Amino acid sequence: GLICLGMFAVSSLVYGLGFGWVNAIVDPTPGFIAYTPSGFTSNIVAAVLGAMGLDGGHAAEVYRGVLKWAGIALAVWLIFRGDDRQAVRRLGLAFMAIVVLGPIIQPWYVLWFFPFVAVTGIRDDWQVKLWYLTVVFFVVFGAQDQLHVFGFVNIPLPPDALAGLVALAFVAYLVLLDPKTRRIVFERPRERGSSRISPF
Repeated sequence: GLICLGMFAVSSLVYGLGFGWVNAIVDPTPGFIAYTPSGFTSNIVAAVLGAMGLDGGHAAEVYRGVLKWAGIALAVWLIFRGDDRQAVRRLGLAFMAIVVLGPIIQPWYVLWFFPFVAVTGIRDDWQVKLWYLTVVFFVVFGAQDQLHVFGFVNIPLPPDALAGLVALAFVAYLVLLDPKTRRIVFERPRERGSSRISPF
């Protein structure tokens, strides 16, 4: 760990990036994205407490902070506890804890932990379906949210809405119509003849 920290410190000097990732994790900025587990549930907390005449906004901010630090604590626990033979798996789960319980999730955050979890194998049951759902969600989200062509395209329908509709239509085709991909969602693992997906 100390060797890795030293290498990171040297590379941060070379690239001039510093330890900004630490500040990003512990940043007290109350910003959040509504589709994250933290953001979605905190909106519910704010609405319920607000309906009761309480300060729902402050309570939601505290709630998001608790979840963020819970993710960090879980990551630390996964780093120092567990089978050494599962170090790569633990690393992936540690990154996952920080990302999933954080108030902001960008599509590329998934790449922080997905390779580590994938290389150790994903069961061909609800786990792989959850991965499919996650990837599809961020593809559709990216298609309609990350476009920067609004000022250059003149069409009756907003470009982000059009991109989102096209992405959703294609996802519907893959899930409901395409014979090679719909079975991933609707058939049981035993029917597909595999119980585990592994890169090896």
